[in-house]
Amino acid sequence: MASFRDMDADKIRRVLDECHADVREIAIRYPDLMSSLEEQYEIDKKTYGRLPTFICVQTNTGVINTTIRYSKFIKLLPIWKARPDILDSKMVDDIVNTRNIALRQDGRGASELFGMPPTPKQQ
Repeated sequence: MASFRDMDADKIRRVLDECHADVREIAIRYPDLMSSLEEQYEIDKKTYGRLPTFICVQTNTGVINTTIRYSKFIKLLPIWKARPDILDSKMVDDIVNTRNIALRQDGRGASELFGMPPTPKQQ
């Protein structure tokens, strides 16, 4: 398996299903496909002003939409290039799959904590 261009749509879907469309899992199980994703990233970076949400791969039969997020791919790409041996570590998982954590956990609003903003004086 050299690249996505050599695969048909069913084979691409099987790879995505097997890896749960997780770019880190794809890099671990199918490292040769990462260069194909990197090529697509370079093409999309030059073509679009802003990258799309999901990676669409070019195949011999046409373009196939994936559910691989560019945001996760961009975080993983430098790690894959520099240290492919640590891709299965918890640290890389935390970097690629960052979780949004609320700044406040108690649910109290700003007006409750700091009071109401001052009202302008009437003239």
